[in-house]
Amino acid sequence: MIVAPTPGIGETLLDWFHKAGYDVALAQSFESAKLQLDDRLDLLVSELKLAEYNGLHLALRAQARHIASIVMGVHDPVLERDAEQIGVIYVREEVGCDELLALADIAIAQRARSRTV
Repeated sequence: MIVAPTPGIGETLLDWFHKAGYDVALAQSFESAKLQLDDRLDLLVSELKLAEYNGLHLALRAQARHIASIVMGVHDPVLERDAEQIGVIYVREEVGCDELLALADIAIAQRARSRTV
């Protein structure tokens, strides 16, 4: 699932993941994404800024459901450290398609390994 309140970012990410063969849903708010989180999801990719919440709040909910998570935001050492501490991949908004898809594959593989341990 992609969570992107910014239309241009949401459309771009949706296109990248569709072209890579992913079955992708798009949510445009924290509330909408929260309702769509379930154990069948393999990956959450979220923008950092989600109105009164942020992508890390959503990633924590995803982590509780064993869903791999990537949060996209501006360079912020504190948020990057927080993401690392909770097991979330934090990337800058300028991330390219190939890099993001590679990180998605890594995140999904890591999450799958942790489910079997």
